[in-house]
Amino acid sequence: MLPTINIAGFELHGYSLGLVGVALAVVYAVLTWRAHLRGVLPARHFINIVLITCLAGELGCRLLGALITAPQVVWPADPSALPAFLLQLFSTRVYYGTPLAVLAALWVFDRYYGLPHENTFALAMPSLALFHVVGRMGCWFAGCCYGIPADFGLTGADGIARFPVQLTESACNLVLFLILHALAWRHGRPDLVAPAYFIGYGTVRFALEFLRGDAIRGFVFGLSISQWFALVTVAAAVAYLAMRRHPSLLSRVKRQER
Repeated sequence: MLPTINIAGFELHGYSLGLVGVALAVVYAVLTWRAHLRGVLPARHFINIVLITCLAGELGCRLLGALITAPQVVWPADPSALPAFLLQLFSTRVYYGTPLAVLAALWVFDRYYGLPHENTFALAMPSLALFHVVGRMGCWFAGCCYGIPADFGLTGADGIARFPVQLTESACNLVLFLILHALAWRHGRPDLVAPAYFIGYGTVRFALEFLRGDAIRGFVFGLSISQWFALVTVAAAVAYLAMRRHPSLLSRVKRQER
């Protein structure tokens, strides 16, 4: 792998590609808003949506990373060491926290301002997929989230040939981005973008986790925590689509809650 990339004498850290992904996602959101939503979504709301997506995405992945790693670390006995410990604890990012936090934050934002969820999610979810395309490339360059040893794999800094799971996920995210964009703006179904994202990404992530060689994300009952998130989010998205298709199911659930 290449922890640093040298371009014309300028060194770029592999993880810095995430910033490139953010820039591409923002550019995509701007172009999409101008082409499809400029007349129905005021500029001030659009700017807030972009900011909320960026902030919630970053906070969400760090919070989930801290929640997953907290039980595995020893908390300091010296109170003066706590700030440095917390800084280190929240330095771990787990991607699933990003789309979940973005979905929750935008849902609250839409409810407060009375905006239709489908337009907001149709902007945010393809943008996340596009960001993830470049983000996983950064993982490959940095050497994290690596794959299992494989004879046909790519050799990293440790001299072991590994399956390029990061690049594979990057390619899958690119396909997912194209599907979500077409679903929203070519086929006119922005209401299906959010569930399609979670079903598509969850399916890909569940499968690719079997090809991961690192164990930092933790395991429960033989499945990684990311695989459990994938199962739950796919099931929730399928249930949401079923309730939309059969409104009687939603009415039955509401009656049971009363």
